[in-house]
Amino acid sequence: MAARDEAGRKADARTFVDRVDVLVSAALRREAPPPAADDAIRLAAAFVLLDRLVSQYVMLSGPAIAAEEGAVEAQRVLFSLRTGYNHPVWTYLNGIRTKYRASAKAPLEELQRRAYTVACIRALQKINGGISIRAAAKALSARDYYRSHGVTFATLRKWPERLQEPPALDLADRWQRELVANARDADDAMRRTITALQTIEAADRTPSLAAAARQRPAYAKVVDASGRIVAEVEVDPRNPGKVE
Repeated sequence: MAARDEAGRKADARTFVDRVDVLVSAALRREAPPPAADDAIRLAAAFVLLDRLVSQYVMLSGPAIAAEEGAVEAQRVLFSLRTGYNHPVWTYLNGIRTKYRASAKAPLEELQRRAYTVACIRALQKINGGISIRAAAKALSARDYYRSHGVTFATLRKWPERLQEPPALDLADRWQRELVANARDADDAMRRTITALQTIEAADRTPSLAAAARQRPAYAKVVDASGRIVAEVEVDPRNPGKVE
C-alpha cells in the first residue's frame, strides 16, 4: 500500500513538472497557454519572470559584471531547477527538507505574516523603551487585523521565539529596521505593519503568463571616467545594441 502511494505521488509530481514546462514554453514563445491549475500557473509565471529579469540584467551589465555579481549563476540555478541537472542548489534544497522535516510547515503566507509581526513586536520594544514581548503582543492582539485572522495574544507572544527560518528572520530584521527608522510611534508602527500585510495579501492572485513574459523598457546608466553618472538611456531588450 505504501509503495503504491509513493508511486502515485511520484507520478503526480512528474505530471506537475510537465504542466509547468508546457506553460513556461508557451509563455516564452508568446503562445496561448493551455488550461492549468493555479499552482502550475503561479510557478510557471515565476520562472518566466525570473528568466526575463536575469537575462535582461546579463544583457545590460555585460559578461564580466554579470559573472561577478552572480547573474550568470542565477541563470544556472534557474536552468538546473527546470532540468534537474547537477548544481549546488539541489544540496541546499535537500538540506532544507532535512533541516525542517521534523516540524510541520505553515503556508508561505503565514510565514510572511509571522515575520512582519515579529519585526513589529521587536520594533515596539525599542520604540516603547524596552517593553516586554508580552506587552507588545498584547497591543497587536487588540487590532482588528489579527482578530479577523484568528491570531490570538497567546499565539502572538510565541512567534518571536518560534520564528527560526533564516529568510524569515532576514525579512523580520529588515522590517524592524524600517519601523524603528520611520515609524512616529508605536501606533504608527502597528499601522504600517498591518498595511504592509494587507497589501501583500491583496496582491496574492494568479499571475498572467503573458504579463510575466512581456518585455519592459530597460535602462542603462552612462558614467564618466570617475564613475559619475552622466546619462541614462533606454535600451531595447530585443535589440541591445540600439539605444533610445
